[in-house]
Amino acid sequence: MENPKSGYDVAIIGTGLGGSACGALVAKAGLKTLILEKNERTGGSCSYYEKDGFKVDIGTHMFTRGNRGPFGEVQRRLGIPNRIQFKQVHDLALMQGGGYSLILPKEAYRYPYFYYDLYRQLGIPLKEFVTVSKLFYDLVTMPDSEIEKWDERPVDEFVAKYVGKNLRLLGYLGGLLGLFFVIPFWEASAGEAIWSYKRMFGERTLSYPRGGAHRIPSVFLEAAQGLGADLLTQSRVTKIRVENGQVQGVEIEGGKFFPARAVVSTTSLRDSVFHLVGEQHFPEVYREKVRKLKKSIIAFQVKIALDRKIFEPGALFGGRIRDKNFDPTQVTLEEVKKGYQEIMEGKIPQVTMIYAPVPSNFDPSLAPPGKQLITACTAGPTTDVELEEPADKWMDEMVDAMDEMIPGLKKHMMWCDRFDTKFIANWIGKEFGPAISTAQTVDQVGKNRPLIRTPIRGLYFAGDCAGGRGVGTELAAQSGIECSEIVVADLAHGLIG
Repeated sequence: MENPKSGYDVAIIGTGLGGSACGALVAKAGLKTLILEKNERTGGSCSYYEKDGFKVDIGTHMFTRGNRGPFGEVQRRLGIPNRIQFKQVHDLALMQGGGYSLILPKEAYRYPYFYYDLYRQLGIPLKEFVTVSKLFYDLVTMPDSEIEKWDERPVDEFVAKYVGKNLRLLGYLGGLLGLFFVIPFWEASAGEAIWSYKRMFGERTLSYPRGGAHRIPSVFLEAAQGLGADLLTQSRVTKIRVENGQVQGVEIEGGKFFPARAVVSTTSLRDSVFHLVGEQHFPEVYREKVRKLKKSIIAFQVKIALDRKIFEPGALFGGRIRDKNFDPTQVTLEEVKKGYQEIMEGKIPQVTMIYAPVPSNFDPSLAPPGKQLITACTAGPTTDVELEEPADKWMDEMVDAMDEMIPGLKKHMMWCDRFDTKFIANWIGKEFGPAISTAQTVDQVGKNRPLIRTPIRGLYFAGDCAGGRGVGTELAAQSGIECSEIVVADLAHGLIG
């Protein structure tokens, strides 16, 4: 086994938003840094591929805070403010399904009509306008100290406080807030949801980076390398070596070992504890906590190239009910929960939910001139659940739903690349492939979120598995910031290595 003569201060596993942010910031602090990526291309779920002049994201993304959130904070700390440019469009999204069709506007002056139209289409009685308006007002003005009080209570409880049993409004808000975290709204933390909604709508920063999602980790990694960090791709970590309760370094496929005083893992806690390190190195109480962690679901994805631009908004949010005789105005919460249960059992649900950003509407350079690129996903079970019908059937339903919601989609389709849940799980490298490995449920956010520090000296977790707050990639980046601060402080004070 090869042992380099000189070791690293920090070895970071993964180049997603958590790993790339943490790697750049510890390098900025002067630490000798190694960043390892198992895939050929960096970026994790924010990686990409190119085809026929299209630049296509591996994941399906929108970014709720642009440079006002953790992405901007990382750039400011690195001394490269606004190196990443986030773009917006006039109509940010079409929200369609359940008997309503709404355009989410960019400009603040259009919001009063947006909410009026929402109330009208959802059938909110005039006498309830004031109460419902207070709900939306509180969502964007609630102090963070008050938001924290909702951390351990679910989204549906918060919404019901204002609208009682108005299930159509609950379904609209619950669906939107649940989309943030890829779990059903009755499991999602209301505190986490309010915190995220407040920033997205209050700051009006729903956007997409120029150059595609990969632009974010690539800027962080370029900065890290400029500060002396080493970056190795196609280097899958197979072991985090621990001796006498202290991290020694990491081993990659082929047996090469890299000594390091600290190791940051950005995969799931289950992967790190039970596969990369070995459970024998952790106290039993810690192992049990990791075993009980809840994960989010995952998604089937399609990437669609169109021969012309046929859809104007920046994204499509919504769903299609397969049963044409079903009246969406009469839906019950039990029926909504039944649909989610069907997904968890590997069955195609009666309602096909669609989340479809249109990257080329934000940045036309992501598609050839005159063409359009749509990325889309629909909820699916993690790979530990056996599908009742083939993956292609799930994706057929998704494309059929989109063709109904975007007339002419199939007619103008040049190609449609499909990615099932097994591919996504393999690409991101997390056991069973959850979108968020430590789901943002009522018992896994705020003070109950897993800590970045671990019982092993020199071992830290970052990304979507520990620390942080917010939506998806922004949660991961915030965790990366927090992790970098802890690692730098611990090394400076001689607490490790």
